[in-house]
Amino acid sequence: MRLFLLIIVLLGMMNGAGPAMDDVKIDIEKFEGTWKVVSAEEGGRKSPDEAIKHAKMIITHQKITLKFRDETRVSTYKLDSTKNPKWCDITDSDHTALGIYHLEGDQLKICLPQVGEKRRSTAFESKPNSVNHLLMIMEREKP
Repeated sequence: MRLFLLIIVLLGMMNGAGPAMDDVKIDIEKFEGTWKVVSAEEGGRKSPDEAIKHAKMIITHQKITLKFRDETRVSTYKLDSTKNPKWCDITDSDHTALGIYHLEGDQLKICLPQVGEKRRSTAFESKPNSVNHLLMIMEREKP
């Protein structure tokens, strides 16, 4: 009888994990594409339009390529759409940024802490001396 109950509990846990994993897969599919940065704030200061004019983020199933001015940075990422707000961990060769994201239609918001910060961003805002350091708002580029 105990074994039977244990099996039922385990099956229930596995079934409960299914939809969450499906949500992450769906968000990864929605994440993929080329995103143009339309607004950015760092430490509470809005980036000038000229500075972000050509900034792009190219997201594939496994990596993010950020193109900004003459710099190209490639990172990996991991999403957790079961959290509220949803989590995105972006890892490059030096560190992992514990961020949050909001994806709605063709708009993507990402908020990240300062480099080296061990806490996660908590709100879609940018404030000086806050864990909510960098806020980027992007729009999907149409093919």
